[in-house]
Amino acid sequence: MVKVHDANVDVELGPIEWNHKNLRRFLRGELGGVEEILAADAGKVLAAAKAAAPVATGDYKQSLYVRDQMRPSRLTKQVRTDAPHARHVEREYSVLGRAMGASVGEKGRGE
Repeated sequence: MVKVHDANVDVELGPIEWNHKNLRRFLRGELGGVEEILAADAGKVLAAAKAAAPVATGDYKQSLYVRDQMRPSRLTKQVRTDAPHARHVEREYSVLGRAMGASVGEKGRGE
């Protein structure tokens, strides 16, 4: 069970056999709330990126999305863009970097 208290996350693990199958179940949220916590954080980064995105045509802003990636022992959520000119926008404005920094600033470093 995962309990969230303000910015702290307490994880209580019961009598579970920790193998790849159960670890994947845990990461998906079937045995706790890890996926929900990651989704909330990724949602904040996505919202900050969309708010900070420059709008010449709106293509870059509309191309921002969250990508889930599940590996045997790891779940990640990445805020990404597939706009053809994304490298130029990032080099000029650092939209994703600033959005991530804003998210870390909200939670505090090292938490």
